[in-house]
Amino acid sequence: DEDSNLIARVFQNSFTIGSKASLILEPGVIIKFYDGTGMVVDGELKTGSSPQGEENSNNPNLVILTPISDDEYGGDTDNKQSVAVRGAWLGLDVNPRNTNAIIELVNTRVQFAKIGVKLTNMPEWKIVGLVISDSQLYGISCDVLSSFPAKELISFINNGQEVLGCPTPDR
Repeated sequence: DEDSNLIARVFQNSFTIGSKASLILEPGVIIKFYDGTGMVVDGELKTGSSPQGEENSNNPNLVILTPISDDEYGGDTDNKQSVAVRGAWLGLDVNPRNTNAIIELVNTRVQFAKIGVKLTNMPEWKIVGLVISDSQLYGISCDVLSSFPAKELISFINNGQEVLGCPTPDR
């Protein structure tokens, strides 16, 4: 597998992008999270920007956010030949402290999280070519009704209870 030759970065503990900080993940970056950990975004997270403008979920240079047990991307990082399961890591928790966080998820795959992307107070965001797969609860969860990117910009694959866990006028 071509992706198994890429080097994965491993986060053993939850990681927070502070309110005045910015993290840019280039195309092809693989980040694996230990069980029960995740990424909190209080500042700015930009992933997978494509200089050629090739923004689609089939791009071979996706940014991958997945648990350490996922051997499909970055190889057998934990040396256990394990199988990733839904909810293995927590996912992205965006703007939990109401810090006006900003996310741009371009050509990014989030998989096997408890909740793929959890949005609080709907921060500023751009989504193009996002794939969320095998989340335990929701692909995307949000706490307030607000504008939402067109569904064709997001691919939801095999997620748990619901694709979206967001309030709508009929709920």
